[in-house]
Amino acid sequence: MDALTEWLDLTEARIQLMQDAVGFVTDQSSDSLAALQDVLDSLDDEERLGAAAYLGESLLAAADGEWGWDASAKRPIVVPDPALGLPPVSPIDEIDAAAGERDGRLAALHRTWAAAAGPRAETSSLAAWLARQESGFPAWAARYGPGVEWDFSVGSLDRLEEVLRRTVTSVAELTDGRQRYFSDGASWYYGEVLRRGLGGFWEDDVDFVYLQQVGPHRGKIIPVLALERAVAEPGHLRDWYSMYAR
Repeated sequence: MDALTEWLDLTEARIQLMQDAVGFVTDQSSDSLAALQDVLDSLDDEERLGAAAYLGESLLAAADGEWGWDASAKRPIVVPDPALGLPPVSPIDEIDAAAGERDGRLAALHRTWAAAAGPRAETSSLAAWLARQESGFPAWAARYGPGVEWDFSVGSLDRLEEVLRRTVTSVAELTDGRQRYFSDGASWYYGEVLRRGLGGFWEDDVDFVYLQQVGPHRGKIIPVLALERAVAEPGHLRDWYSMYAR
């Protein structure tokens, strides 16, 4: 198990441990981070790791990005969407620096990420997600598929799969936060190839962004789940397109 996988596997349990210790509402808001900073001195080492995990998840909830690993520092980092122009953050370093201080640095960091991402009203989360993927796709393409012709054609699905298997080493990476930026861009592109070629419209629920009313039989497809299958099954994206087209 690599270091980032180990960190991510323990993230939820550590956050729960921290939440049990602090006893106030932890809703990933800047206010909750301000309250957290005030009690950092009272937390033990494991609870502080939970605070770092919570800070990272709160930043990712405020703006697009993904968990990464700083090999030189041997610590997890949160890496924002390159389109936001923000530097990566080491949550552990931020928690260490904030302990014993009353400078509001954790809340200010959260506000900086939220401001860079722009309005993210709950009622328009799908529209905001779609707008971010479309406007950010040139940066995504330059990062993961420079020189690739991203023309939303069926043929481009083979190129998408090549990029997928070059970028992702396991199915878990598409859903556990390590490759959130890549996963969102790839899911949007695959969904747009389907929508533009076969019709349909975007929807979302608690768990997934998906396409509804695709093809002549008005099917439903969850792009990220198709990407998961394609990691180990070459040709899967094109096969699913053909299936929905019939």
